[in-house]
Formats: sequence, structure tokens, C-alpha cells
Amino acid sequence: MRLTLIPKTNRGFTLSELMICIAIIGILAGIAIPSYIKYRERGFIAQATGDLKKLQRAVQDLGHDTGRWPTKGGTKLMAGEATGIIFDNELWDLSVDEAGLAATDGNYPQWQGPYYTEPFQDPWGTNYFMDHDYEINGRRMSAVGSFGPNKCCQNAYDDDDIILIIPSN
Repeated sequence: MRLTLIPKTNRGFTLSELMICIAIIGILAGIAIPSYIKYRERGFIAQATGDLKKLQRAVQDLGHDTGRWPTKGGTKLMAGEATGIIFDNELWDLSVDEAGLAATDGNYPQWQGPYYTEPFQDPWGTNYFMDHDYEINGRRMSAVGSFGPNKCCQNAYDDDDIILIIPSN
């Protein structure tokens, strides 16, 4: 009986080949992840802007039907009125019944809503708000907004906030 030796073949990767592959994957991930994060953030900003345009329209529809915009206690407030702007009458959560957009607390005569049926939170998880004394270039206007990615702060607006002014007619 004769024994034949089968030559040993190298199968698999060496440690240095594996290290090179891992380094290449790390470099590719280092390039791709920041791009993905920026792309995702732009998508969130676009979503919030679209939601705010819908909220802007809902506020205008509510005003058209009831003569009132979302305020604390359903105070009569519409652009162009002699009463103008009510200071410190921000609504930090537009989903509440006193806002009149999804439901009414009874302070909105001739309410025909709901005027807004989308989520009342922005993509970063904070509530959309309405500010009746938002100031631009010394003028106070009503606006709907989102605090943006940094989620900060009531009455302390910064550069990442997304704000839409409610047209006065």
C-alpha cells in the first residue's frame, strides 16, 4: 500500500489581507456616513417645511371659517384687524383643542374642521408652534414654525429654526 501526500493549498486570507480590507471598508464608511447624515438632515428640513406649509394653510382656513386663528383660549386674532398682534400668545403645541386645528374647544364659532390631520411634531420630535409676535426687521407677524434639529428654544429663535409667516391676506 502506497501513501500519496496531497499538497497543502492555501485557502483563505492572510492577516495582512484582512487588515487591508478592513481599512478600505473603514475609509469608505468614513466618506459615506457624513454624506448620509447631511442627506437625511436635508430630508427632515424638507419634511418640516412641507408640514409647515400645510399648517399655514390650515390656519388660514380656520381663520376664514371662524374669524379666529389658533390662540390661547380662542382669542379673536386675524391679520389686518385693528387688534393686530397679541403679545405672548404663543401656542407651543398646535394639537391641543384650544388651537382649533384638529378639534375645537368650543371657542371657534362655525368651526368646520379638522383643518389639519398630519402629525403635529416635526421630524426631530418637537411640536410645531404658532407665534403671534414673531419679529422680522422690526415688524411683528404671526408665524408657524419648528425649532429645527437643535430643538431649542421657546422665544429664543436661532439659525436652524424653520419659520413660515402667515400671510395677512
